[in-house]
Amino acid sequence: MGCGEGPAWDREDSLYFTDLENSRIHRLSLDLGEVVTVKEETGRTNGLAWTADGRLLLCEAQAGQLGRWKPGSAESEVLAVHPMEGRKGGPHDVSIDGGGGIYYTVPGHGRIYRVEPGHVPGEPASTWAEVKGVNGVLATTDGHRVFATQYKDRVVRVFDVDPKTGGAVNEREFARLDPGVEPGNHGADGMCLDAEGRLYVAGPGHVWVFDAEGREVQRIFIGENATNVIVIGEHLYITGRTTLWRCVFAGR
Repeated sequence: MGCGEGPAWDREDSLYFTDLENSRIHRLSLDLGEVVTVKEETGRTNGLAWTADGRLLLCEAQAGQLGRWKPGSAESEVLAVHPMEGRKGGPHDVSIDGGGGIYYTVPGHGRIYRVEPGHVPGEPASTWAEVKGVNGVLATTDGHRVFATQYKDRVVRVFDVDPKTGGAVNEREFARLDPGVEPGNHGADGMCLDAEGRLYVAGPGHVWVFDAEGREVQRIFIGENATNVIVIGEHLYITGRTTLWRCVFAGR
């Protein structure tokens, strides 16, 4: 496997994740432990997220668009194109809140974009927030907050979502990864939350775990740079530069 990314669970037996370097999407059977390739030539698709109607959102970096794909179908459709032609980069990470609001990052723009429910497919998304060096994004299920990682600075920021306008308000620093951890060229990457409100952040050689107040409570060493994370039941799945990892939560 090349660089793994974008773990997304279908709420049944399958965990989908991307192989960024080889432009593929793989599916892991949680019961059998078998991995199969389900889509090729994805245009360096990175982040994934499931919609309520069973389709995968694809951060199609090469094409500069957010795609939507039904597993088993030949092609994805364009859900949103991001504006500002001529600026670097394409969609990188994506997250959906409980109300169907979609957030995705374009690191080359330093922005988070929001796709509203009812968005017309193929139309540009709207800028939601500007975050220098943005990488990962995570919207809470209740739709009240959105987390974003600043890759090089190894910082996690959090925004509140204005209940009236849906806009970004009350931006603040939530947590910070240890800046002294090597290798120095890898930063704060993808994130997930568990049922107790702990935030897991993929980073250099480890996954950092923070409590609901942003205090570091654990650091999970995996021996290679972690790119993204997802909690499924009693397990934490971690995508890395070469490996998909599974950790068992002790005492649960």
